Amino acid sequence: MKAILSEQLSKALESVDFGVPVDWKAVPYVVEWSKHAQHGHLTCNVALILARILAQSPRQIADTLQSVCESLSDIDRVEVAGPGFLNFFLSSKALVRSIDLILKAPERYGSCDIGRGQRVYLEYVSSNPTGPLHVGHGRSGAIGSTLARLLRTGGYTVEEAYYVNDAGRQMRVLGLSCLIRAFQHTGQACVLPSTCYQGEYLKVIAAQWVTEKSSKSVLQNSEILACFKESCPDSDQALDRLIEHVEALMGEARFQALYQYTSGMILDDIRDDLSEFGVKPVWFSEQSLYDEGAVETLLADLQTRGHVEMREGALWFKATAFGDEKDRVLKRANGQFTYFAADAAYHRLKLKQFDQMIDIWGSDHHGYVGRMMAVLDALGEDVSRLKCLLVQFVNLVQGSQRVSMSTRAGSFITLRQLREDVGTDVCRFFYLMRKFDQHMDFDLDLARTQSQDNPVYYVQYAHARICSIFDQSGDSDVLHGQNISLSQLGDQAEPLLCLLAQYPEVIMSCVKLYEVHSLVFYLQDLASLLHRYYNTEQCLVEDDCVRTSRLALLASVRHILAKGLALLGVKAPERM
Repeated sequence: MKAILSEQLSKALESVDFGVPVDWKAVPYVVEWSKHAQHGHLTCNVALILARILAQSPRQIADTLQSVCESLSDIDRVEVAGPGFLNFFLSSKALVRSIDLILKAPERYGSCDIGRGQRVYLEYVSSNPTGPLHVGHGRSGAIGSTLARLLRTGGYTVEEAYYVNDAGRQMRVLGLSCLIRAFQHTGQACVLPSTCYQGEYLKVIAAQWVTEKSSKSVLQNSEILACFKESCPDSDQALDRLIEHVEALMGEARFQALYQYTSGMILDDIRDDLSEFGVKPVWFSEQSLYDEGAVETLLADLQTRGHVEMREGALWFKATAFGDEKDRVLKRANGQFTYFAADAAYHRLKLKQFDQMIDIWGSDHHGYVGRMMAVLDALGEDVSRLKCLLVQFVNLVQGSQRVSMSTRAGSFITLRQLREDVGTDVCRFFYLMRKFDQHMDFDLDLARTQSQDNPVYYVQYAHARICSIFDQSGDSDVLHGQNISLSQLGDQAEPLLCLLAQYPEVIMSCVKLYEVHSLVFYLQDLASLLHRYYNTEQCLVEDDCVRTSRLALLASVRHILAKGLALLGVKAPERM
């Protein structure tokens, strides 16, 4: 509706003679929905913007434009308000049009094709497989999966992905942590270094590994056991030396098998957890980049382009030449590749396979964006095709207490625990109520509340209320094609009708800006207006025309509530 009016207004304004030429491309006026229908359904500030250009009173310009605007189709009247705003009142026919559009093709209403089939690679969550997902990862999962649905609604082809960091130092630390827990499980007095992973989940995995045939000879090796009886390493460097020693005693293949076993158990848990949370991505292995030579190829290409150099035995990427704050190590002096080297190869690969790539990272990765853009630029890639969304942290709040979380220390609330506590629908909805770049406090007390004080229940209850009316009526909700009169809908209908007309614009905005929270706000507003309508207007009346018209309006609202909730990954219950 707004887009149609804006287009008509643009053409009409070009025909107005102001006595001087006007470059309309340089006139940044806007048409917006009004917050209060009694002041017009839409409003435009064109007169105020023109006043600066024409050096005339904005009110005088608005008076001149009033008759021109009233000639536009779907406009009942135009009022000049305040210093010169043009307030548009839609015709009754235009107001009720969205009902017929929704009921004729509910699946198409709100869809658009701004993506034009472009292929998007959307990577999110991607928590290291060193421990269960915590509540912070849940926010990324909710945002990523919702954004994927929105992008598909906007005409994009989307592949959702989880980048599995199954290579590098962290895997070796994980393997050592599990090994020590295994010795402890057999009754040995071993000390777990503070630089290892501390979580209770490793005790469970270690106990399972002890039953494996491959563990027998390792656990009976007194030399390996002696490594954990001596002084405990208190630094990463000391821990690395311990890992190298243990690996030499076990053998590289056997030690690798241990940390692959451990990470595999954790990854299975992550898969199940995300699946139950409504997230089912494609799983991409970091190790595959090494196995297929992608990392070595990346380094060779950077070498050929003259963008790397050796310093004190390490290979450095000259990132500052491409806008990064400092140069970055690609290969350490000990011969090990950095995480950055593999990640650069990964991004290069995906940008060759897809039209766009979107990363959803934690806000602690803000310094990582510059180096990734720098290396892609150095490789000749179009960096505008990469979008990085940085999601702020989640504070889990109960009463006045915040729960601190650390995977390494093992002190955190898992996503699974949170879901089992408050439910998946509540988790997802709460995660999506704030813009991704804003910190959020996840209020456990509110989330546990099963009443209309809980935002997700408030929206779901609006859908259930409409279903209840149709259960009572016995009518079909396929009601399009009826001659619906605005006067038959009641005094509280206009705000609902205007909000229904805005749904396509909300979806398009979410797609363009990668902002999913706007849809949550919209659904809350729609639910609020529905509850007000329900409490004010009687729908199951004897007059067939009034009854049919009001049921058609309710059916339209029900469709949009269900569509919107489905995009969020939240159920739309028929009874509550």
